Amino acid sequence: MSATRILVLVGASAVGKTTVAEELMRIDPSFTLLRSATTRAPRGDGKDDEYIYKTREEFVSLIERGEVIEHMEYAGEIYGTPREELYRAEREGKTPLLILDIVGAVSVSKMTDLDPFTVYITGDPDALEARLAARYGRGTPRYTARMEQNARDKEHIKTLDGIFSAFVENDTTPEDCARRILALFSK
Repeated sequence: MSATRILVLVGASAVGKTTVAEELMRIDPSFTLLRSATTRAPRGDGKDDEYIYKTREEFVSLIERGEVIEHMEYAGEIYGTPREELYRAEREGKTPLLILDIVGAVSVSKMTDLDPFTVYITGDPDALEARLAARYGRGTPRYTARMEQNARDKEHIKTLDGIFSAFVENDTTPEDCARRILALFSK
């Protein structure tokens, strides 16, 4: 049985991963975004359909049965991608698209039944800082945490070899970035 080809987008907070993913799916409807599962409660922010909500016990059971392809704990909540999302994409005849952090990308790279094409999206540091300030407010705990995580990720990337298939800068428009990623993925 051949490995499932998937496209994985990784990048700093506020680099535009979700916007680029939306452009990819608009340009090429053969892609489908795999939803993450989480143990956190819905926020009521209009984005609750982006997640599959599980109790901690349900999620731990999925992990124990090998039914998640990657997972992590953040701020006391578990996040991860259920295998069922891969099966859904397969049933729909779609190419799986994942948006992950570096830890998730490393996990996916170790899965023998997956063939990930992992793209790290880069961006201008000043633009990222401005987007985070607009999103969370400069100096707020969430702003500070995201800025610190971006700095840690920048250092972590230097220690990884063979995880990323390509680095693409989101320096013009999300559509242009998506088209460049699609061209690389299609080679």
